[in-house]
Amino acid sequence: MRTHRIAVPVVFAFASALVSTSAQAAAASPALCGQPAGVTVDADQVQPPPPPPEPPRPPRPPRPPRSASVDAAEKEQVSRTFKVTEGATFVLSNLSGDISVKVAPGSEIKVDATKYVHAGRDATDAKEQLANMKIEFEERGNRVDVRAFPTSRNRHVRVSVDFAVSVPASASVELRSVSGDVSVADVKGEVTVEAVSGDITASNLARPASIKTVSGDVALSNSTTDNRLGVNSVSGDVVLKMVKARTLEAGSVSGNIKWVDGGCERGTFSSVSGDIDVAAALAKGGRYVLKTHSGNVRLALDGKIGFAL
Repeated sequence: MRTHRIAVPVVFAFASALVSTSAQAAAASPALCGQPAGVTVDADQVQPPPPPPEPPRPPRPPRPPRSASVDAAEKEQVSRTFKVTEGATFVLSNLSGDISVKVAPGSEIKVDATKYVHAGRDATDAKEQLANMKIEFEERGNRVDVRAFPTSRNRHVRVSVDFAVSVPASASVELRSVSGDVSVADVKGEVTVEAVSGDITASNLARPASIKTVSGDVALSNSTTDNRLGVNSVSGDVVLKMVKARTLEAGSVSGNIKWVDGGCERGTFSSVSGDIDVAAALAKGGRYVLKTHSGNVRLALDGKIGFAL
């Protein structure tokens, strides 16, 4: 196993055991290898220029305090259970609070929600705040929709809702969160996760489709799909471990991308100001594109792999 470190803003496109830059990138950086574009070179002979200084990652916007801590002014528990059949769909939309989805045996979807008001409110105000946050449950056929939202337009609502959900393994899951961390594990149906401000952790998924957050990190592990998989963050790192897909797309604006011990036929990995690390199997006849503007690209490939720059 040889590790190749290229510390220049460059685009790589390689098929199977061949690694080559796009014509535009090669023409823009002829000094990279000291030869005209399209010439095959040994990676060990490449003497890249020093990388430009990496701009600092912009700070994430602050989140309101979360988690049902013991100092919450007031709490309220809400639980519902739904009987479903094979291949059910569960959809959850949350404004503020954490979401955890796990698999449980049987044919039920169970939702445990904890509404809480952050400390600093008097008892009367806290109860009014709790009443203002509504949790809506809707069951249509083999689909369950859950939504948490305020019933008034008061901008000073300080209520969060933490969800702990269990679903049958065959269920499909769609999760949406504005402010809160999301975790999902062991689901065999299709999984889609979207967050605005929060980290996403997912593992042991059989059909992940799209996992993305605006401000937060994404960690996906031990997951496989025969279709396209997109994993993205705007301000955060994306870490993929033992992830396989027919087409894999991973991106971040100001974070790092890391893909280890996985596989795909076509892959695109891109970051504006972060590093890209790839140490995964390459498919015969596959195509892979790695793009970064001001970060490093590190490839840990079999010793027989060659570069054409």
